[in-house]
Amino acid sequence: MAAFPDIHFEIETSVVQGDIAMCEMTMTGTHLGSPEMRVLGGFLVGVRPTGRAVKQHQMHLFRIVAGEITEHRAVRDDLGLMAQLGLMEADAPPEDDISRSGPDPSPGQMQPGRT
Repeated sequence: MAAFPDIHFEIETSVVQGDIAMCEMTMTGTHLGSPEMRVLGGFLVGVRPTGRAVKQHQMHLFRIVAGEITEHRAVRDDLGLMAQLGLMEADAPPEDDISRSGPDPSPGQMQPGRT
């Protein structure tokens, strides 16, 4: 891939059931080029190489029929990748963000999603 000529994928977990294969992987590489095609959601088209090393967590689902991939879905941490490349600020989550692990709210303090 033009943007990351040293791209490497490390498969951490894979599961196959029937015609579905799923894998969890980590992509690593160094941003040394600018792609002409709209890969990775197209957000790197026209971006000058930063020279920064990146690491991105990904999950992929494939449907395989007669030995051919007929469907592919992916979940990637593109925001994290953009932050690693310096294309956006990596803000810390707000203190009251209950989607992150942390101490429970004090007794009597109700928060959405908690009982």
